[in-house]
Amino acid sequence: MKKVGILFLCFLLCACNTNEIEEKTVEQKVVDVTPTPYVDNNPMKVGLYLRENGQRKKYETYENVWQNSVDIAVFSLFPTDEDTISGGNIKNVFNSYWNTYEHADEYKIGYQITYTLADQTTINRTILKPEDVEDLHGTLHIYVYDDVHQPDGAWYSHLETLEENSLMTSIKLTGAEGSDQIVSDLVLKGFTYLDENDFDSQGYYRGHSVFETVVKRRK
Repeated sequence: MKKVGILFLCFLLCACNTNEIEEKTVEQKVVDVTPTPYVDNNPMKVGLYLRENGQRKKYETYENVWQNSVDIAVFSLFPTDEDTISGGNIKNVFNSYWNTYEHADEYKIGYQITYTLADQTTINRTILKPEDVEDLHGTLHIYVYDDVHQPDGAWYSHLETLEENSLMTSIKLTGAEGSDQIVSDLVLKGFTYLDENDFDSQGYYRGHSVFETVVKRRK
């Protein structure tokens, strides 16, 4: 019986030591991970412009009719914050600003459109490629264009897919059959971005290279 008691006591001691080792091991695996803070080093200033009267004007607010199959506006993003710029060839004017920035070829152009429907549904869509807005065409037709990577003098249409070097330099808003269901202004943002770090956890742009235009319905 003494031998059995001694063996049982040894078993308890070994078990206690094993638990202590396991607890220490678990404690050693706990590591405090601090997220890397977002830093935006994008130097580009941007604006959304409409071409009129031989020049291009930056618009913070714009008003026009919203009718089915009728263009509301074609906004072009230029990497400048000047109030008015040249109304000349868009490819040449764009490059005259774009190429002043170092490593400009590493950046892309994107948009965000926000509006509210009569049923209180809020549309808040980030547009990084043409396919991002295909499902919105019932209420608003949205088309994007690359005005830069085109042969001089050639006719071109809106983008359907993005190539590796594509830049969505312009965006066209056109009324749709369901545009009368939109009960708010259209809030359009144009921005330049470097990579996925420029977007928050919900996919919305969080950098400072951005310009906003509010598009109102003309009564």
